[in-house]
Amino acid sequence: MDSSPTEVTPQPSLFDTPADLPVLPYAGTSGWSGSTASRRAAEEQDARGATANQQQRALTLLRAHAAQGATWREFADAYGIDHGPASRALSDLHKAGLIARLTETRGRSSIYVLPEYIHDRPTEPHGRRTRPAEPDAELGPEVVASLRALRGAVESGPQSLAYMPPSDLHRHLTRVLALAPNPDAA
Repeated sequence: MDSSPTEVTPQPSLFDTPADLPVLPYAGTSGWSGSTASRRAAEEQDARGATANQQQRALTLLRAHAAQGATWREFADAYGIDHGPASRALSDLHKAGLIARLTETRGRSSIYVLPEYIHDRPTEPHGRRTRPAEPDAELGPEVVASLRALRGAVESGPQSLAYMPPSDLHRHLTRVLALAPNPDAA
């Protein structure tokens, strides 16, 4: 008779954090809006475990909801969190293939489920659902360049338009307004 100890493998619990969390699909982070401050905040949340915690909460809720799944709002309400952290956790998990987004909605929000609860229902890939029309095709490159220049000036603040040379401002506005219907025309 062998007296060596028998190795017991513990069963996973709903509350165990898988070793592969957090999922960091955006340049090694959970994602940021593009600014340096946003990137630092994401990196800090990832490092202190907040990202793994939100992702684990999402997986726990989806397992509990089984085939019913959950929307971002249901996830946020269940844990008292805002839209940003709720959506980020679901999006990161979806991008990594750990959860699926159904094409059906509830309360005008997408429903997320664990893969084992898809049950032949159609799903959506990660990312935008519809690709916006490419403006160059309809407007032409000169108008697109003018729109970008005007948008850049406006987004930089109202004073930025004052620094744009009047001839440039006139050229950009003339190109863009040529596409607009004339309200004075009969």
